[in-house]
Amino acid sequence: MPSVASGALSQVPVDLEFEKQALKKFDMFLLPQLALLTILAYLDRTNIGNANVFGFAEGLKLKGNRFNNLVTFFYITYIICDVLWVISIQRFGANHVLAVAMVGWSAATFGTGFTSSYEQAMACRLILGAFESGLLPCLTFIISTVWNRSQQAKRVAVIYCATTISGAFGGLVAYGIQTMGTRLGLDPWRWLFIIEGG
Repeated sequence: MPSVASGALSQVPVDLEFEKQALKKFDMFLLPQLALLTILAYLDRTNIGNANVFGFAEGLKLKGNRFNNLVTFFYITYIICDVLWVISIQRFGANHVLAVAMVGWSAATFGTGFTSSYEQAMACRLILGAFESGLLPCLTFIISTVWNRSQQAKRVAVIYCATTISGAFGGLVAYGIQTMGTRLGLDPWRWLFIIEGG
């Protein structure tokens, strides 16, 4: 009986036309979703700068370097947890890990809209960094399992382009939210986190 271990199945025939059609479908349906996830994650990561323009620091009465600390400390948990996400992908699969990461970073962003102190905002930023660090390992794993090595660079480039799109349109989205003004007793900077986290 032929088996992979004996080497009898080392050359599996592949219908190149079928493979081309399948990869085209992945490019049309999967890749835009991965890019959208990247855009949303980077919006959540960088919206603190837009929120600061709308009164975030004043609303939380931040003094000295506290705002800068909120921006910087995000990357501490981002770096530390990156390895943990890679291990989790190997153990539980990218689909499960990506779902957990998305729910976690959405909850952290949403929660930032309801913070009332520096400490609460710091906790939300640390949690956000911990969960967002799972995004790129998951996307890289998904890309590496769908496309072969020679095709991966273009797909990774799309993901990196999505990060710049997020930066380009994040300010416009924030401006649109800011024009709402204060609603239900919540300042525009709070709505920015609530809407982008929701």
